[in-house]
Amino acid sequence: ELRGKVEETIKSFLKRRGYPLAAVTRQERALDDGVVFHYAVREGDPCILRRIEIGFKLPKAVEFELQRGDLCDRDQIHEKITRLEEALRDLGYNQLKIEAQDLDFDPESNTAALFVSGVLGQRVRYEIIDQSRAFLIGDILSDEELTQVDPTIVGPDAMGAELVRRYRNRGYLDVDIDGPEVRKTGDDEFVYRYSVNPGREYKLRGVKFEGAKVFDEKELLETMDIERIFSFDFDRSPPFNPEEISNGIGRLRAKYQQAGYWDAKIRDPGTGQRDRESSGVRITISIEEGLKRILMLVRIEGNHSLPTADLRKLLQTDIGAALDRAQLVDFQQAIRTEYLNRGYLYAEVDVQIETVKQRRDIATTILVNVQEGPRVRIGEISISGLIRTDAKIVRRELGFGPGDWYEPEKITQSRQALTRLGIFRSVQILPADRNAVENRLSELDLIVDLREAKPGNVSFGPGWSLRKGWSYGAEAAYSNIGGLGRQVSMRGSISEERHQKAIGNKTLVGRRVGAGYTEPWIADLPVDMQIKVSQQAEWGEELWELSYGGELAFQHKLRQLLPEATVTWFYGQEVARTEGPIEKENELVADDVRIGASGIRFNVDKRDNLKFPTGGMTLDTELAWARYQFGGDLQYFRWSVSPAAYFRLLENLTLAIGLDLTSYENIDRRAGIGVLPPTERRKVGLGDQVRGYRAGSLGPIVISPEYSTVADANAATGRRCFVGVNRSQLDGNRRTVIKTELRRKLSEDLAVTGFIDNGNVFLTRGQAARFASAYAVPVNPPVNIPECEGQTPIVRRVEDNVGYEYHELLSKPGYLWSYHYWSYGTALSLLTPVGAINVAYGLPWREPKTEVCAQDQSRCYPRAKESDFWLFRGELQINVGAHF
Repeated sequence: ELRGKVEETIKSFLKRRGYPLAAVTRQERALDDGVVFHYAVREGDPCILRRIEIGFKLPKAVEFELQRGDLCDRDQIHEKITRLEEALRDLGYNQLKIEAQDLDFDPESNTAALFVSGVLGQRVRYEIIDQSRAFLIGDILSDEELTQVDPTIVGPDAMGAELVRRYRNRGYLDVDIDGPEVRKTGDDEFVYRYSVNPGREYKLRGVKFEGAKVFDEKELLETMDIERIFSFDFDRSPPFNPEEISNGIGRLRAKYQQAGYWDAKIRDPGTGQRDRESSGVRITISIEEGLKRILMLVRIEGNHSLPTADLRKLLQTDIGAALDRAQLVDFQQAIRTEYLNRGYLYAEVDVQIETVKQRRDIATTILVNVQEGPRVRIGEISISGLIRTDAKIVRRELGFGPGDWYEPEKITQSRQALTRLGIFRSVQILPADRNAVENRLSELDLIVDLREAKPGNVSFGPGWSLRKGWSYGAEAAYSNIGGLGRQVSMRGSISEERHQKAIGNKTLVGRRVGAGYTEPWIADLPVDMQIKVSQQAEWGEELWELSYGGELAFQHKLRQLLPEATVTWFYGQEVARTEGPIEKENELVADDVRIGASGIRFNVDKRDNLKFPTGGMTLDTELAWARYQFGGDLQYFRWSVSPAAYFRLLENLTLAIGLDLTSYENIDRRAGIGVLPPTERRKVGLGDQVRGYRAGSLGPIVISPEYSTVADANAATGRRCFVGVNRSQLDGNRRTVIKTELRRKLSEDLAVTGFIDNGNVFLTRGQAARFASAYAVPVNPPVNIPECEGQTPIVRRVEDNVGYEYHELLSKPGYLWSYHYWSYGTALSLLTPVGAINVAYGLPWREPKTEVCAQDQSRCYPRAKESDFWLFRGELQINVGAHF
C-alpha cells in the first residue's frame, strides 16, 4: 500500500504540473534491517495547450494571461484565472464567477483543450451626490467598513440601506436617500446614482436610566463606555451613534447576567428624543432588573472516580453568592476537562438548575449528572516518519507506554519533549484509527508521526552594539550524530571593543571561541552528558579580561515530577587573567587565577507562551563551590536565584516581574589577599538589568591618585607636580536587580513595554575590608615624573559602596529604595518564537547617596548623565533573544 501510494503521489504531482505522460519505475534493495526503495522518474514531454475556449466575452481592457502553447500546468492555470478575476473586479464586475470547467487531454498529440466558463454579470458603478457636501464620494466608498464587505452581498439593492446606516452612525438621523437612478453608460456598465440629503447632525446631550437599582449611574455609564461617545462639553461631543449605544446596551446585559440578574430586560432607546433646535439627543434606557439568582446548593451525581469535593471546587461561586449564568457553561466544561485529563474520553456532563422564588431572590440549585463511561487505555504505539533517527530516541521521550491510562496532558508533554530535542520539524501524536473515539473504544492505538529536520546548520552574521562596536560571529552545529540525538556545535566571534584603551602601543580584538558536545541518555539512563570548552577575551571597562576553560555537566530532565524543569550537576575549570597597565591592575587588585568549581543548577520554565508570556513563571538557580581540592587557587561559595512571574491583566496587557540575586560568600585565595578577581565580580547597568545607566557603571569605585605635571613659571623646570584623582569601577561580589514591566501586545509580532528597574552591586563588609587592606600601601609618585619627587604618598580608598545583608531587608525593606539605583523607560519589542528583540530607552531616576556624600559634596559620584536635558540623559539598549 505504501509503495503504491508513493508512486501515485509522484504521478499525480507531475500530471498536475503538466506532465501527464510521465512514467515512474521502482527498484528495491534489501538491507539487514529493512528495504530501500529507489524511484526513477521519466517526465517525458510536457503537455501543451492547443486551444483555449472562454464561455463569455472579455472586455477590451482585459487580457487573459493564459495563451496557446502554454503548459497544461493546473496550478498556473488556476493562478492566472485568479488574476483575471481580480482585474475584472477592479473594473466593477462585482458579481462575476469564473472557473476552469474542463481540461480535455489528447494523449496521441500530448496536447489539451481548456474550457473556461463563467458569468460576468453587469458592471456596476456608484455615484453618491451629497447635497450638503458633508461627505465626499471617496469618503463613502473608501471606508473599510464598506470595502471589506463581500461585493456579491452589498450590491445595488443593499447600497441604499448601507448609506442610511452609515449616515445615521455619524449623527445624521434624518438622512433621506433618493434613488437609485440607473443609467446605462456602456454595453455592460450601469451607473447607480443616489441622492443624499443628510439633514442636521445630532449629538448626544444626555443619558437617563430608569429602574436601575443594583448599579449606580456612574457604573452603568462606564460599562456602556459612554465616556467615549458622550462629552459633557456639548460642543466637543462626537456625533450621536445609535450602533455604539446598542453595543453599550449589550455590555449592560452582560453585566447584569454576571451579577446574577438573568431575567434583566434592558430596552434599546433607538434614536432617543431629538431636539431639532439644539441638534441634541437625549436617550432614556429603561431597565427591569428582576430577581437575583443566588446559589443555594450544588448536587453532583454519577461521579465514581473523582471526588465530589474536587469537582465542586471547579465552580468558583460560594453558597449564598450571586450566580453568573456564564459560569454554568464554564463549570460544565471544567468537569468535562477533569475527566478528559484522566482518560475518560467519553464522559458526558449534564448541568441542570432548579429554582425557588423567594421574596427578593431566586434560590438556585445546580444539578450535575455525570456519565463517566469507560476509562481509556493506550494500546500499541507506532512511530512513523523516521529516516536517520533511531526509534529509541523517540520512545524514551514519551511519558506514556502501552497499557497506561490515556491522559492528554502527558500526550502534550511528550510532544513538547520531542520538539525540544531540535531534530524534528513536525511532531504529531494521533490515534491510529481515526474513528476510534467515535466508536468509543476502550483502548486507543497511537501513532507518533514525525518529520525530521535538517540535522546540520551553518550561520554567519555581523552585528553592532553601542558598547562593543562591530562584531562578527559564526556557528556550525550538527544535532543528530548517528541518529542517536548526539549534538556537537562550534561557535566563534570577534568584536571591535570600541571603548578599549591602548596597552602601550597596541589594541586588541575581542574574541569568543567555544565548542560543545552532548551525549544524551548516558548508559540508557535519563541523564544527558554535556562537555563545553571556551576561550574568550573582552574589554572590561578598565582592563582586558581573558579566560579559557571547560565544563563537564550531567543534566536530568524531571519528565514526570515537573516536565518543564531540569537539574544539572557540573564541574568546571577556568584560568582567568587580566592584561593592562600595571597601575590599573594594582587599582583593581587584579591578578591571574585558576578556578576549579562544582555545583548544581535547577531551571524551570512554565511560561504559557515563549513569544509573549501572559502567565506562568521561570526560575533559574545555581549553587557553586570553588575549592582548592578541585584544582584551583580560589575558594568561594556562590549562589544565585532568578525568578520571574507573569500576570495577565487584560486581553493583551501583561504585568511581568523579574528578580536576580547573586552572592559570593567565604571568599579566600591560596596566595595574596582574598579578594574576588575581576573576571568573577558582578556588574550592573545597561543590558537587561538597570536600563538607563551605562554598562558596568554602578557599584563601588576605587579612588586612586593620578600624578602629572602642569606649567608653572616659578618652578625650576617651568612645570610643577599635579596630583589628580582617578576613579575605576570595582564592581562587587553581591548583586540585586528587580525589574517590573507592563507589556502591551499591539499585534502578533509587535509589543510595547513600560518598565521600572532598580538594583545595585556592592561589596560585602568582609570583601570591603580586604580591599582596604590591599590599598593600605601608599602609592608613591612615579619615578618618570621628577617634579613629583618628594610628594607624600597617597592611599587608595573604596568609595560609594552601598550594601546590605539580605536578611536586613526583612526588617528594613526601605533599603530597596535608598540603597538602589532606579530607572524607568519604554521598549519596543519584536516578538519571535524564540524570544523578543527589544529596543529600549531607559532614563535614570534615583541614585543612592552614602553618608560621606551627604557630608561632602565632592565625594559624591553620580553615575547618570547630568548635563543634558532630562530626556537625553538615558541610554539606548538593544537586546536580542531576551529571556525575561
